[in-house]
Amino acid sequence: KKGALMAEALLERLHRECIKGKNPNAFVDSEMYNICINAWAKSDINGNEIVAKAESLVNRMETRYARGRENSIPRTRLARPDRITYNSLINAYSLSNEDSSAKVDKILEKMNALADSAAINKSDRDYESYIRPDEI
Repeated sequence: KKGALMAEALLERLHRECIKGKNPNAFVDSEMYNICINAWAKSDINGNEIVAKAESLVNRMETRYARGRENSIPRTRLARPDRITYNSLINAYSLSNEDSSAKVDKILEKMNALADSAAINKSDRDYESYIRPDEI
């Protein structure tokens, strides 16, 4: 639990420094969020708490990305959820004490919708391959 707390605290610190512009070298990327989600999944807390932490991180990431795009922040300065992000969230659901199949279906639908949207937007084609769920 301590490692996950430290990883998330560092993520938030870097995010604040990036937003405030105090440190031009500070940035937060998808990999940093994914590390935090996986740190919580490997922590010793119960499954439902892991899900809450993972969902919170993904929600923050999605919200911050959307706000950044609205404020014309360059994409290189924004963390965007990718396949690893959503797969990590699905993994967290597997650790839950509850039936999370509906939540997993919703995530897979979201991934496909994001990939379809990226395929339409020619400047976003690279994202399509990063977000589309693996075919079964």
